[in-house]
Amino acid sequence: LLAEGAVVQAYDPTVTGSKPGLPDGIVIAADPVAATAGATTLAVLTEWDDFRWVEAAAAAAVMAGNQVVDGRNILDRAQWQRAGLHVVGIGR
Repeated sequence: LLAEGAVVQAYDPTVTGSKPGLPDGIVIAADPVAATAGATTLAVLTEWDDFRWVEAAAAAAVMAGNQVVDGRNILDRAQWQRAGLHVVGIGR
């Protein structure tokens, strides 16, 4: 993604600030919703409960786009769709 010019904003509850070894261009956000700010696509790639309980409307309010890829099928798809987001779950 970085090689194609994408800006990657990430959140991991075990990481604060920058982490040695992370490629240049990856921004670590302070919380899950902050990681969605300005995003055209949200990719949930882990099963941390921090992501399971994100209010879809809060994420939708700060996202630039409406695409969500739920790589772990942890999101309440109906809630995210009611917030105006298009959710695709991998494996469904």
